[in-house]
Amino acid sequence: MQPILALQVDPLDTLNSQSDSSLLLTLEAQHRGYRIFCYQPHNLSFNKGNLEARGEWANFIEEGDHIFPQIDNKDSLNLNHANLVLIRQDPPFDSRYLANTYLLEQLDTHVRVLNSPHGIRNACEKTIPLAFPNLTPPTLISEDIDAIENFAHEYPAIILKPLFGHGGHNVTMVEKKDYGTIPVLIKKLSKNTDEPIIAQPFLKEIAQGDKRIIMIHGEVVGGYRRIPKAGDIRANAAQGGSAEPCDLTPRDLEICQALSSTLHRLGLSIVGIDVIGDYLIEVNVTSPTGFRILKKFYDINAAKIFFDGLSP
Repeated sequence: MQPILALQVDPLDTLNSQSDSSLLLTLEAQHRGYRIFCYQPHNLSFNKGNLEARGEWANFIEEGDHIFPQIDNKDSLNLNHANLVLIRQDPPFDSRYLANTYLLEQLDTHVRVLNSPHGIRNACEKTIPLAFPNLTPPTLISEDIDAIENFAHEYPAIILKPLFGHGGHNVTMVEKKDYGTIPVLIKKLSKNTDEPIIAQPFLKEIAQGDKRIIMIHGEVVGGYRRIPKAGDIRANAAQGGSAEPCDLTPRDLEICQALSSTLHRLGLSIVGIDVIGDYLIEVNVTSPTGFRILKKFYDINAAKIFFDGLSP
């Protein structure tokens, strides 16, 4: 019987046909004989003991550097009939995302879910590094404005960002001369959320960019440098950053090696490590990107490496 891959993803018509890593994963799965069923998180239902997804069967067509989804037919699927579920919707990691991880844990044990719902839920992208203080910059996580102000005065400049932020949104640099504005900034960053704020010293190395390192099944696959656009401190592609090839340093490899056993324990098979200078900043576990860039710069097929590494 043909195996089934269920892809939990954002609407197919919103995916970038030239750069989206999820499309590379589905194309590789299709080459390996999987039928692909796509659904969105809000179309998942726990119904009388069954976990049902409403979505569509799709084929994926490669044309040059582009991959286009072709909808076959709309349908509902009992996810217990799937062989593999890939969680690939974009953040934010909010209450819907959290609830979704609980639902996916109700699947029969023969259905493999990656990244692991348990791992995603217990490994917030900005808190995994806290377990490795020798690899990270000094960090404060708090909603207490006085605590944040006291922390700030230890450094000539700091970075503020919401704990569950993503894509570089609301990342703010504050210099010492402007520390009087911190209470206003905190209220702005916390507006409409109950999120704590992360404060860290500003790392001047960001002027040369940060590194995105892709790890699959606990092993380093490759990495590249992300360069902020002129006048910005954020290197994320979503904020206009650009990518260029780079070598991985002994420190980069030390960071990845230190993380490997934790990633394996949590069932986090595809992750994106963000490094600035010598410091680990984030471990992206929800829908890490970069597969297309590894293919472009180094002819590395990360999707093939992922499927090759799945245990029988």
